[in-house]
Amino acid sequence: MDSTRSAGKALPLLLYGVGGHARLVISTLVEMPEWSIAGVISEHPLTSPASVLGFPIMGDDGVLPDLLASGVHHVHVCLGDSQQRALASQRLRKMGFTLATISHASAMRSPGNLVGDGSLIQAGVLLGAESVAGEGCIFQSFVSVGHGTRIGDYVHLAGGAITGGDCVIGSHTCVGMGATLLPRLRIGQHVLVEPNTVVREDVPDYAVVEGNPARVVVIKPH
Repeated sequence: MDSTRSAGKALPLLLYGVGGHARLVISTLVEMPEWSIAGVISEHPLTSPASVLGFPIMGDDGVLPDLLASGVHHVHVCLGDSQQRALASQRLRKMGFTLATISHASAMRSPGNLVGDGSLIQAGVLLGAESVAGEGCIFQSFVSVGHGTRIGDYVHLAGGAITGGDCVIGSHTCVGMGATLLPRLRIGQHVLVEPNTVVREDVPDYAVVEGNPARVVVIKPH
């Protein structure tokens, strides 16, 4: 729990982003009394709706200095694309905002687990003993991370994904719904593991893998 929070008092939280991932974040936050959604900031103001799940869109980046001055210090970046999430997070931190990690009460975080700032941990997630994740990660419902696993920045583990113990997952990698990584594997950076894939061997940077056993379909240009 954030050390700046007074006992029993919800902290105002700004959400940055109005797409599908914002709805995912809001659906988690509404069950968390420690946070109060102060509003939503649009990254695309010309095409944005007036609200997201009933929470008003307050404007674009231009309103951020006034919100910060008014006492809204915490923000969560609701952008599904890892590169955009990283850029927005860095920009907001430089402005003076604190990147808030959202962790649902039903998530099981084992002893020694560490998760970086600005991450989302949804209901039913299991983070194993001494597993470590970087900044801006997304753990969707019923993800299971094995003990001792090391996860880089801005990694996305979609619903039901499983890692064995002592895996290493590089930054900006996405592990699709229901995919399984066997223990002690090394998964590179910017990898896409397609849904329901079973990974039995290490995966190089920028690879897209699918199937059981997983095979490299393509190496993404970079």
